[in-house]
Amino acid sequence: MAPGLVQGLRALLLLPSSEEELPSLTTQEAKHKRRDIRRADKWLKMLRDWGQYQGSKKMHKLVFKGIPPQVRGQVCSLLLGLEKVKVENEGKYERMKEQARLFSQDIKQINQDVNRTF
Repeated sequence: MAPGLVQGLRALLLLPSSEEELPSLTTQEAKHKRRDIRRADKWLKMLRDWGQYQGSKKMHKLVFKGIPPQVRGQVCSLLLGLEKVKVENEGKYERMKEQARLFSQDIKQINQDVNRTF
């Protein structure tokens, strides 16, 4: 993962320095913010070397603690093996959609209604 991306994700977790924009953080909020930054850093490290961490106890432990929103989509995609599923089922959705159009009067009516609505 590019160093710029790491800095960008860390910047998302930090508040602007101008006090005019937002009030100061409480001690508790600052503590939570630092925890979130550490958690995101751990996940970014794991994403850089996914093969080493995939299926490990450390990964399982971090999943149960929570996946930060900044990396949740990428992590879930890797955990579910979506790239493999996409390759294995390439074109399947289009084939099923075409089959439904051929055999279902409801699908034809829904398509007509949607086209009239939009």
